[in-house]
Amino acid sequence: MIKKIAYYLTFLIIVIISFRIYSSVFYPGLNSDNAVTILMVHYFNLPDDIYFWGQDRMGSVIPLFAQIPNKLFHLSAIYSEAIVHYLILIIGFFSISSFFKNYFTKLMLALILFLPPAREVEVTQLTLSIQYMFLFLGIYFILKQNSSNIKSHLFFLFAMLSFIIAVWDSDLALVSVALFVFLYLYYFLKDFSLKTILNNKFIYYLLFCTLLGSCFIFYAKSNSANRTDYTLLSKPEEIIETFKIFAKSLNDIFLFKINETFTSIYSYLALFTVALFIWFSKNIRFKELLSKRLFIFLLIDVIVIFIVIMITKWTFMNGVPRRYFNCTYISLSVAILVLFENLELSKIKYYLVKYVLLVTVIIGSFGTLFTVKYIWFHPFKPYSEIISELDKLGEIGIIGDYWNSYICSINKPDVIKATPHDQACVRNYKLVDEVFKQEKIYLIKDLWFESYPDTIVQFGRTLIKQEEPFVLANATLCRYKLTNSK
Repeated sequence: MIKKIAYYLTFLIIVIISFRIYSSVFYPGLNSDNAVTILMVHYFNLPDDIYFWGQDRMGSVIPLFAQIPNKLFHLSAIYSEAIVHYLILIIGFFSISSFFKNYFTKLMLALILFLPPAREVEVTQLTLSIQYMFLFLGIYFILKQNSSNIKSHLFFLFAMLSFIIAVWDSDLALVSVALFVFLYLYYFLKDFSLKTILNNKFIYYLLFCTLLGSCFIFYAKSNSANRTDYTLLSKPEEIIETFKIFAKSLNDIFLFKINETFTSIYSYLALFTVALFIWFSKNIRFKELLSKRLFIFLLIDVIVIFIVIMITKWTFMNGVPRRYFNCTYISLSVAILVLFENLELSKIKYYLVKYVLLVTVIIGSFGTLFTVKYIWFHPFKPYSEIISELDKLGEIGIIGDYWNSYICSINKPDVIKATPHDQACVRNYKLVDEVFKQEKIYLIKDLWFESYPDTIVQFGRTLIKQEEPFVLANATLCRYKLTNSK
């Protein structure tokens, strides 16, 4: 009982630390991608907002569920987003941790998900981790159901809905879902007869929900502003270049060429940890068949998803961003924890592996806190607090570069309206009209132009400079006056 209480208290502390640093309310590295999700909570409108503004991918899972605290309990959009985001991470955590017996393993998982290493910090920020939370929730419902219990019908239904939400959240989840379903059916066929499979209710739920999910995704994409061609694979020379960029990134990390000492140390420790498990692979004795099959799924998922990421055009076009590897980070981490729980070693060897794993995860978690506070963002201050300096300007409209626009509205979207300029990535053109309805309009020149012009045309409207520029909320602003309507 004492161990159980200590476990939950430690888990709570980990989540609080994570929320206090990485949630949208407090994260010093908050950007306009985060801001769009927050603004979608405020402006949420179906069917227009089924996907991330201006895209037919990245489903609006968080904005949808955030309607509950935002509209029902009247919480601000930013707090609603943060709370729902972390609730989903917590649900995903408990789904995954249900397959572990040891409190130590569960706490390692908590650190891995809520206090990730610096290069995987987007696990707490972006949508690729959300897809895995729903993927594991679906796996939980399937593997924990009892075929002789009436609740199994609900479990299968919830599993299918979780898978649909995962694919809606990110199209990449379709690969993982399809892989799990294939392995589930393969092992079912291996354990039983084909006739038994045809009589199993899972098949009917699978067929029904596949049809339902396909109709929903088709409908969602048909209502999106843009269409994505997912058949685009990189050319051979582009794939080679993608691997070169990836290899250079690893080279810089291992040779301490980046200004993140803890990231390099963590990387060596992580490599050593993996090597230890390979070395002791003969001592792995899966206590349950379920654990073995779960590990096989995770291992295949790591390999397949990594290959998919490396050969797609999007990865090459975006310069091989580190956020894409949140998927492999989560799957590989959970796979290693599954192996750890199934190691049969002498006491000395077991504690060697245990403490190497502990030190690796701790360095990854708390080394990132050092990196975030003293290297990435100095002074260490929530960006939402910095943006709150704009409140003194009252009801205003803001136009700027993509990275300096939407972020300005996160605290008071009813008071401060913002949009990127007409040559930048405009996610929602409805907000353009909202900006020009404001009596006071300010332009942010950072990342846009060198000096303020006397006159500028934006979205077919002429703006004339009214005052001298000034610095506020880490941005250079200047007031302009609208002289004509579009």
